[in-house]
Amino acid sequence: MPNRRPLHALVGAVTATAAVLALAAPASADSQGLAVHSLAESPKEIRAHWTPARMRAAEPVAPPASPSAASTDAPAQTAAIPPDQETNPALDVLYPQRVHGRLFFELDGPKTCSATVVSSQDEDLIVTAGHCVAIPGEQSGGAGIIFAQSVLFRPAYRNGAEPFGTFAGTRVAAPAPWAQSGDISFDFGAIELAPSAFGKVEELLGARGIAFNRKPRSFRNDIFEIYGYPAMPEPDYDGERMILCVSHFQGFEPFTSAPVIGPCHQQQGSSGAGWVRNGRVESVTSHAHAGCPSPVGCSLVSGSYFGDAEFDVYRKLGGISKGKSKRLKRCKRAESKSKRRACRGKVQRFAPSGA
Repeated sequence: MPNRRPLHALVGAVTATAAVLALAAPASADSQGLAVHSLAESPKEIRAHWTPARMRAAEPVAPPASPSAASTDAPAQTAAIPPDQETNPALDVLYPQRVHGRLFFELDGPKTCSATVVSSQDEDLIVTAGHCVAIPGEQSGGAGIIFAQSVLFRPAYRNGAEPFGTFAGTRVAAPAPWAQSGDISFDFGAIELAPSAFGKVEELLGARGIAFNRKPRSFRNDIFEIYGYPAMPEPDYDGERMILCVSHFQGFEPFTSAPVIGPCHQQQGSSGAGWVRNGRVESVTSHAHAGCPSPVGCSLVSGSYFGDAEFDVYRKLGGISKGKSKRLKRCKRAESKSKRRACRGKVQRFAPSGA
């Protein structure tokens, strides 16, 4: 995996997992270095909370800053800013476009991000960015980790329409380095959803696959599809429709080891958007690329590398079967480090469902 180095301008030095966990209250955390929170509200209460007026008031979450990151405002257009593309409304109710959706939650006020249904053993999991799940403990003014509340997922959302209804969150989780320290190298979040009246979200919609611990050199020449709900730059984007970027991998960002794609103009509101390749989500939108050379017109976007910490979050929220877990244990007994890594990468690829 890429060498993740902590950003000292943004995070405190974390010298041991135990130290992270000890400071993570009131989060629940386990030996894997996770921050997990169960929502207190019932699904009925969450749906009642999100009135049309409150949804209109929801602000797109500002992504975390990265060293030397610049504004990425672009000239005004009347539609998607090329090469961004407008998605076809006729495909909203069809697989796979329908597994992408808009996320609403309370986190220092009503907020909104993007999220994607991914295949999981429990068939109830979506992934997004860590900053759409929690305000880190070291950035909360002494309040500890502040988790998102009243979490509501609206798949295939467009201009207020919700053809598949809504799914309320029951648990949210993020790697401890993000939840405690705000380390953007680990800007990843997952959310467990309660069933709707029509069943579990994956049963109803299908799901993208997901992959962890890809070899960095395997990213070369990759092309990703990024599905998000950007509300910036205005007036082009308003968060009310899904926008697609088909973008090339540009390398890994220094210091964070975040994968970088471009060109793509999606900004606030697209946080947590799934980066899809071969039917699998392999990253989520995190922040504007730190190396943007100009404050105007930059179109490079950084995501989150899906490594061990992200996989542990996925597994904790019911992502993996007992059979897969056994195969992972066998990987640890491989003779060489390279064989162990190859085995792990193969086992940690999960196929899409519903195609």
